[in-house]
Amino acid sequence: MLTEAMCLVQSTLAQSATASPAEGSPVSGWSVDSGILVPVIAIIMGCSIAIIAIVCGTLASGQREKTRREIAAYVAEGTISPEDGERMLRAASMTPKKG
Repeated sequence: MLTEAMCLVQSTLAQSATASPAEGSPVSGWSVDSGILVPVIAIIMGCSIAIIAIVCGTLASGQREKTRREIAAYVAEGTISPEDGERMLRAASMTPKKG
């Protein structure tokens, strides 16, 4: 019984070793000329770019808000005058946003 199982495993391994990649490969349908590879890569790249843009926009927004809080803190502790703080906030909001 055990020798029959071993023979079966050996014959299966021998067949898989001699099989061409197109026959037994799980990715046999994914050849370069299959016509689906380019659209799949385009979709993946588009989604990746969108995710990167969202993350960068969120980080920039967080930095802008942090700067506004710091200016408000400087005004509150008296380091800068309220007029200077207001001028800084107005200048920061007039700066063209990238994007």
